[in-house]
Amino acid sequence: SPIAAVWEITMNCNMRCKHCGSSCSGPLPDELTTEEALRVCDSLGKLGLQRITLSGGEPFTRDDWHLIVGRLTKNKIIANILSNGWFIDEEIAKKAVDAGAVNVGISLDGVEETHDYIRKKGSYARIMKALDVLRGQGMSAAIATSIHKRNIEELPRIKEILIEKGVQDWQFQAAMPMGNMLDHMDWIPEP
Repeated sequence: SPIAAVWEITMNCNMRCKHCGSSCSGPLPDELTTEEALRVCDSLGKLGLQRITLSGGEPFTRDDWHLIVGRLTKNKIIANILSNGWFIDEEIAKKAVDAGAVNVGISLDGVEETHDYIRKKGSYARIMKALDVLRGQGMSAAIATSIHKRNIEELPRIKEILIEKGVQDWQFQAAMPMGNMLDHMDWIPEP
């Protein structure tokens, strides 16, 4: 049986990140409806899936994201969400808790100037606020960082920021030469 999976529940995204491997912009014309997505949740439960990460695009751009999380939880699948952090406020955080999400991961790709250049102006500040909001709701928050030449020297400072914010989980991934990153090949780290 499969143990864990990642499900890109939409390709819709409010950002155009310079390193996005999926080149996300708007929703695909054939994305699953709510009913179809809920049937997938039930099928995953029958398969015995244990853990799933919902990502995208930006999962919070789907109006039914909390229904999907709730159905996964009902099927005894541990669900977490990977977001760019832009939309996380008290309402979103409460919905995540109520739906049974165990964690919200947020992408942070540098200190403020670097992160906002890579993603969207103002996104760093929103992430800092989102971390406080999630903690206030009792929701565990994690950070995911795509490493490349543009931000690798900032990792020690990012670590300090995450410690100050009480973040205990920090995931790294190497930026890959795909999607939008193909326009920034000089950022790809050498082996």
